[in-house]
Amino acid sequence: MNIRRIAIGLTVLAVVVAAAIVIGLRPPTPANMLGAMLGHGRCPQACWQGIQPGATDTDTVEAVFDRLDITFEVNPVRDSSGWDDVYRWPFISPFTPVRPDASTGSIWITDGVAQRIILPISPCLATVLDEYGQPAFTYAIDSTIGFGYPAEGLVFHAGGRDLFQTGSMKDVYLTTEEEIQALADIPSEFEDMQTILAIECVGPLN
Repeated sequence: MNIRRIAIGLTVLAVVVAAAIVIGLRPPTPANMLGAMLGHGRCPQACWQGIQPGATDTDTVEAVFDRLDITFEVNPVRDSSGWDDVYRWPFISPFTPVRPDASTGSIWITDGVAQRIILPISPCLATVLDEYGQPAFTYAIDSTIGFGYPAEGLVFHAGGRDLFQTGSMKDVYLTTEEEIQALADIPSEFEDMQTILAIECVGPLN
């Protein structure tokens, strides 16, 4: 893996995020940094570097990686999930977990089009609420809690234990209306969601 190429790509990413904040005349708060990284003001719904689920083809995805000088790999998905291929690349941001070496972004492809982007970011729940407001729905699968924002095309996830201990997320899905609707249909196991939404963050960027 070419560390120099990765470093250059991450530097460009930081510059783009900063520029988005400045151009939008928004103070560089954690919430605004999160919104800028997820395409606030740049795409009709959430996007990463202009890549939007349900709209961006693989040629454009690879052109974005080339433009940012980011090394990536693409692998076929050999199961019955319906995905054809998945792109993966080292992902670092101000919201990357403590172990950046283990942080990998992924873009999931069906019929030559990006359908889902997963970014391993750990913003505080309070930061998510500051930028996007109350979630339209919540759900729980095993120890994972999801916070859905259909209008933005976003679903944030938190591990139950981490959420209660640190108040932070573990990743975000940028995805299609169809997948968000499927997630919205999953029942929540938490009756007192307002208590969860009030959890304070102890992370470094809140």
